[in-house]
Amino acid sequence: MQLRKQDKMTVNDEQENGTDETTNGDKSKISNMHLTDADKEKGNFKNFNISKQTIKKLQNRNVDFLFPVQAESYKQIYDQKDCLVQAYTGTGKTLAFSIPTVELLQKDTSFKLIRGRAPRVLILAPTRELTNQISDDFQSIVSDLSIVTIYGGKKYEDQEKSIRNGCDILVATPGRLKDIVDKGKLDLTKVKHVILDEVDRMLDMGFIDDVEEILGHIFVPNRETKPQFIVFSATMPDWVHKQTKKYMSKEFITIDLVKGNTQKTCANVEHLAVLCTYQDRAGVISSLVQIYSSNSLDGRAIVFCETKKEADELSVSHDIKAEAHVLHGDIPQDKRELVLKKFREGKYRLLITTDVAARGLDIPEVDLVIVTAPPKDVESYIHRSGRTGRAGAQGKCICLYKSNQTRDLKRVEIEAGIKFTRIEPPRTEDVLIASSADAAKALDSVTDEAKAHFRKTAEKILETCDAIDALSAALACISGTTNIVSRSLLTKKENYTTYMLSVTDEFKGPGLVFTMLRKCFGEDFDAKGNCSQVAFTKDYRNAVFDIPSELDEKLQSYWKDSPRIQMKPIKELPQLDESSRNGSRGFSRSTNGSTRGGSYAGNRHSDRSNACFKCQKEGHKSWECPEANGEQSQRKSGGNGCFKCGQNGHKSFECTETKRFSGREQSNGGCFNCGKTGHKSFDCPEPKKGRSSINANGRGGGVKRSFTGNRENGHSNGETSRKKIKFNDDDD
Repeated sequence: MQLRKQDKMTVNDEQENGTDETTNGDKSKISNMHLTDADKEKGNFKNFNISKQTIKKLQNRNVDFLFPVQAESYKQIYDQKDCLVQAYTGTGKTLAFSIPTVELLQKDTSFKLIRGRAPRVLILAPTRELTNQISDDFQSIVSDLSIVTIYGGKKYEDQEKSIRNGCDILVATPGRLKDIVDKGKLDLTKVKHVILDEVDRMLDMGFIDDVEEILGHIFVPNRETKPQFIVFSATMPDWVHKQTKKYMSKEFITIDLVKGNTQKTCANVEHLAVLCTYQDRAGVISSLVQIYSSNSLDGRAIVFCETKKEADELSVSHDIKAEAHVLHGDIPQDKRELVLKKFREGKYRLLITTDVAARGLDIPEVDLVIVTAPPKDVESYIHRSGRTGRAGAQGKCICLYKSNQTRDLKRVEIEAGIKFTRIEPPRTEDVLIASSADAAKALDSVTDEAKAHFRKTAEKILETCDAIDALSAALACISGTTNIVSRSLLTKKENYTTYMLSVTDEFKGPGLVFTMLRKCFGEDFDAKGNCSQVAFTKDYRNAVFDIPSELDEKLQSYWKDSPRIQMKPIKELPQLDESSRNGSRGFSRSTNGSTRGGSYAGNRHSDRSNACFKCQKEGHKSWECPEANGEQSQRKSGGNGCFKCGQNGHKSFECTETKRFSGREQSNGGCFNCGKTGHKSFDCPEPKKGRSSINANGRGGGVKRSFTGNRENGHSNGETSRKKIKFNDDDD
């Protein structure tokens, strides 16, 4: 006897994309699967105990064989063994437990399908969206079985009524299910199969107490037969093993399709990273969606934010041109389901969300995922990036990061076993090319009936305008580009132009850039305010900076290149030193990393060679350099010459030439005071220059100088002087 299935609002009323991590009903998706012929042969339906009616339902969804995770786990689950399964996201984990479970229930003829029957299968999932999707997958392959979905945001009365009608498979979130169990509205003693999907996320979200209390109603000591316990997840930390093993039998089976692979993400996903400030992220996101999710009009993109506030801000940002909707925990459940439904159907291309959409959701059209910041835990990044590259299709995951998040980005690389490809935010030219391609594709979707309504207007336009100009304007309007706003290459700010200043030696800091700008615009010009960031190439012979585009004409008309220094606007960024671009403060040549504040780039020697500062050649240090470098010293030294006369062949203490020193002349061994030979300065009978000439013992000494008080002959008189201390006769 066939019972009425539970009526509920599904995320997608049409079942063509109800496949979890397999295919969306498009056979072209299967052609993109990275499966060998041996994998397909191993997953052939004839190798498994699957009923003909289930095979037919799977084939209606264009599933012609079992994927590796399904093939590896089918027999173990069908034989009712406890299983712990770990596999990459997007590999078909939901069908891996739904197909054998349905087969077990449908072959059990001893169980009567009567009204009010208790559930035999319990599936727990961390989010409402995932429970809906799991229900859809079960619904697409069952025949006479009833499925009930329990989650928050819906009325208790409706869900309790569904339970009273009786069900075979119960899919639920832990919080709402615990409430119903505590009210005595549900009997869990008949459950024979317990499945935890995305178990790491479920326990990490704080559901561990709820899950253990629910399992306590199922795994009771006096029960004759222990229920089957199955755990699925893309990541399996040690603490998850510890929490789940106590419900498993000693002979439980571990199925690990990761098998110690250092890369924990799906192999079909390309990982990119873009340096972006917090203020510019909306414009950069819009450009990235335009470039990387515009190959076809069916493309979708998901933006994952760290907070609900950030998701709300991005969803209403005027810098994001694509129609976007927001999804997070504060959105009412009915609206959340409607948002996901329309996103699946392609009503809009951009979904801005938090981690509520990071687990298990399968939308095969998603070809781009953008993460607004490197997450604190690598598991979050693994699941977020897993929303693209589903079922073997190719996808891209782009992580935005600020200059102070470089270390967090490297941590994700190490822990996830991936390598981010650093790319620049798209240029305006790249965005326009992508926009024009999308606009051209949009013309193909216009029907003949729609064209007929615009034909007369088009004829009138062609009477006064050139055909190519008119069509170009129409394409620009379709793409939403009615005017072009330039962006800088370095900071991606609108109405800024990027320049490069080149010198023949090397930069010691951004000071030269500011000096050159003040020479062009006047001493009152706020160089640091208008030029907020200066980056340097790896050889530190080129400085790259942005200035407002309104200053271009004045700068280019005033500036004249010289053999030593040149400046020009650039269209592409050269290879920059990352430490200088990250904006860390301080320039220092010291090897111990000590810096001085007030400048940029920190320790710029982290990625440089140990070449000589004078001749730029390796193999020796600057103090060992045989070549003279007059710019490095104010003295005319030929390397090892005399500091006094500048001649080679002797040292300064051997020099016989007279040297001017602090306003007095001295010869070797002469008096510092009068410059005559034959006595030292402390025996000089002449009055001391700039000092009192009388002392207590009648010697021609003087008052010893002190910064703390008046001291005569080394003794303090207790008085503090407010007069300026004079070091020689030239002091004012």
